[in-house]
Amino acid sequence: MSSSKTTSSMKNARLFQFLSHLSTPFSSFAITTAEDQLLFLKKQTLHEIGTLPAAIELCSQYFPIMDGDVVITNDPYSGGHLPSTIMVIMGVAVAGTGAADFYFVTPVAFKPKVSLAKSVEDEGLRVPPTPILQEQSLNTELLQIIGATPIWPANFRERIEHEVQKLKLSRLLFKKIKSLTGLSFNKAELQNYFKWSALKSRQFLNELPDGDFFSETPVGENEFIKLRLEVSDGRVLFDYSRTDHSQTLHITSPCTFGSSVGALLSLVNPDLPLNSGLLQHFEILSSQGSIVHAQFPQPVTQGLIDGPTLLANLVLNCFSKTLPQTQKAAQSRSNSPFEIEFENHHFFDFVPPGSPAQKNQPGISGINFWALNKLEPSIEEVERRYPILIKTYGFRNDSGGNGAFSGGDGLIKTVQVLSPSRFRWILTENDKPEGLNGGKSAQGPEIQWSSQGEKTHLTSLRGEQDHQAGDIISFFSAGGGGYGEKT
Repeated sequence: MSSSKTTSSMKNARLFQFLSHLSTPFSSFAITTAEDQLLFLKKQTLHEIGTLPAAIELCSQYFPIMDGDVVITNDPYSGGHLPSTIMVIMGVAVAGTGAADFYFVTPVAFKPKVSLAKSVEDEGLRVPPTPILQEQSLNTELLQIIGATPIWPANFRERIEHEVQKLKLSRLLFKKIKSLTGLSFNKAELQNYFKWSALKSRQFLNELPDGDFFSETPVGENEFIKLRLEVSDGRVLFDYSRTDHSQTLHITSPCTFGSSVGALLSLVNPDLPLNSGLLQHFEILSSQGSIVHAQFPQPVTQGLIDGPTLLANLVLNCFSKTLPQTQKAAQSRSNSPFEIEFENHHFFDFVPPGSPAQKNQPGISGINFWALNKLEPSIEEVERRYPILIKTYGFRNDSGGNGAFSGGDGLIKTVQVLSPSRFRWILTENDKPEGLNGGKSAQGPEIQWSSQGEKTHLTSLRGEQDHQAGDIISFFSAGGGGYGEKT
């Protein structure tokens, strides 16, 4: 390698390290240019590969964002994220205090609600892109008004202000370190950085077998997500154009893009720098209004909770015949979300399924790798904050499919409500994860409740019902399918 190429590579690596350092205070964080090029992204969930950049792009189209200004939104049709997530976006100018050259974004995730709504308008208050900090003045009155709506917790304003403060510090650090490192962040420097990332990522993408691959998964009666995945010379097309429309499940297009790309990167190198240099290798096709491309005013909460897992497994299934290491049994299509609403409290939770067994490896109990629950408090904290007693929380023994390699077991969570409440739930139709290559199917999810000693199994896939103090609700998540015939 020539000395000039070595110097350029070292400079690009230093730029990536600098951007990584900026992201340290955040669980999830992204930076884009004013031209909507993704410069850096740190994710905690797959869909953020698509939703974080989309939120910046759409918000910056509403009005000019100046250096130091902060805009917030939770509108799923202005970024593709859950309505319970507030995107906090700050403008940053390279020099001076003029129009922003870059945008920083970080999500503030609150507990979602189980949505039985037929429209996004009924899934809670939608905050369109709204300035909350301009000319160094924070609009605390506006934050109080937004935070006073029932969907937000009491600490809403405190959490938003905390993220704003972290963004302020990152903005100052950006300006200070830029001057110390000699990085200019001009167009030529950034294009060289994107080119470096593109070449680096192409080396790994070229390891994928070329060809057309197809897979589909059901989400309801006669409703399928259908994927044709085309790989050619290091470029990838996710073609969802044959996917059906659905009455209940709607996934936003940024979520579909992020989940698909993230799953594929898990096959080659999940640690590749996430920026426009990498993402230029991917293209997605979908039909507006279909399951994978929600159209206003379709409700999106269930799709954004269960969608990333569905899509990630679908992408991996496309390669199951050509890449043996991706062969795995079926996994539950749902995280079994539920909520218990009391007079002054709202408790939301998931019950994760077991992971499926795969070639030469058993599944793991109570783990969904595609949708780790980062919002789950301890049992002690739950019982302190809510009129709830957690009576059982453990593995659902023998719920994973048997086989040469057994699927992971699901979980059991049993709660007793200590005051009158309303219970809401969503399960997925025909969700009994199948085994592969002779492995047995797993047990599907179940819910049962007990009132005055009488037990009842819920047979509806989704619904709500009232409970009295002392009632007990038990959640049984699905196991993972087994792999291979047991000898």
